[in-house]
Amino acid sequence: MPAFAICELRFTYSTAKSLHAQLIYFYKSHADRDLKNIGRQLEKLRNARNEADYLLNSFVSNEDARLDYRLALHSLHQIEIAKHKHGSDK
Repeated sequence: MPAFAICELRFTYSTAKSLHAQLIYFYKSHADRDLKNIGRQLEKLRNARNEADYLLNSFVSNEDARLDYRLALHSLHQIEIAKHKHGSDK
């Protein structure tokens, strides 16, 4: 996913900050509505992962896990569509 953003969308990042956070911000700030949506989905997934990993009193239900899994698959599918839309088949 970063390769597509770097090669096709001209994403640049600072090594001093979280690559994931910068990539999410990049997608959310893009002029293309589909890429903005990808950014929002990635942000939701990142927040869910951080909550599950770091909040010890957090509970993730099986249904929440299934929904996040489906969102991840959907996000990957949308990235594949964006690759074709922006001229990348890599």
